[in-house]
Amino acid sequence: MVRTKRVRSKRKATTRKTIPAVFAVHGSETIDGKHVVYYSASGDLNKGRKKKFTNWREAVKFAREKAKQWGIKADISKH
Repeated sequence: MVRTKRVRSKRKATTRKTIPAVFAVHGSETIDGKHVVYYSASGDLNKGRKKKFTNWREAVKFAREKAKQWGIKADISKH
């Protein structure tokens, strides 16, 4: 029986995962006077979730906290 040596790959294994998340914070209020944050971890807003806030700052704070939790950068625009 011939033994063969197993050769390890020289590529460095990456441990950090990047999540293609999307946040859409609407600056304008809806009819009921709330700001809506649409967010998705998969990168597709159609399959994501939405959360309503009465205050614009609360909506932005939520988006930033969720982005920090997922390990991504939040890019928030009021337009």
